[in-house]
Amino acid sequence: MKKKITQTNAEIKKGLKSLFKTRYFYIAILMFAINYYLSLSASSIGKYYAQYVLGDKNYFSLFGSLPMITMGVGLLLTPLLVKKLNKKNTLTIAIVCVFLGNFIGAILPYSFVCSLVGVMVKGLGSAVVMSQLFTLAPDLVRYVEAKDGVRVEGLAASANSFGCKIGSGLGSAVVLWALALCGYVVDAASQTDAAMYTFISLYWWVPCALSGVLLLLSLLWNIDKKTNALVEANNKKNEETKVEPENK
Repeated sequence: MKKKITQTNAEIKKGLKSLFKTRYFYIAILMFAINYYLSLSASSIGKYYAQYVLGDKNYFSLFGSLPMITMGVGLLLTPLLVKKLNKKNTLTIAIVCVFLGNFIGAILPYSFVCSLVGVMVKGLGSAVVMSQLFTLAPDLVRYVEAKDGVRVEGLAASANSFGCKIGSGLGSAVVLWALALCGYVVDAASQTDAAMYTFISLYWWVPCALSGVLLLLSLLWNIDKKTNALVEANNKKNEETKVEPENK
């Protein structure tokens, strides 16, 4: 049975200070927030998009079930991609898939075929993105320990939960606000042009733009390189410290 590791208040404060000084902590929060926003907003606005833009509300359930195929493929490929390309490149490629899926749907939003292709491509990338985002907290722990000599396991995990709450909350709230502002009429046979543009924008164009932001953030996530450099420097310093007393 593993011994439970507890931290003193001083260690927790030191960990918080180290974490809050680390830009990667904020990048992790943003990446989680955007990813969960993309997921929640699409499921919230999807039924309106399917019913009024594509003309069949049954497409909504189809767009929710069929991408499970490509998501499964993505999850199966993830270990191979990480081994061959590393975690950062795998995450970046997956986000590109999400971006392309949204872009395909956005350029021809009234086409069922393009919409289906879009959600399938997006599904392939989104499963890989989600799996790789949960590796951000361990990366943060290694980096902070190498940089400041303090462990922040529980604190680093707060980036995940905080980002999830922000993204999930906004994903639902933005859709409700947009429906209220665009002139949406409940159970109407047709909707205004403003409402139609809102459905298309929230389902395709906004996710397309946010996937671009997510891509930029993934390119800034060079934490492994920084951590390895710090570990090397620390090891070299320890070796020099050991040599000095021997020389004396």
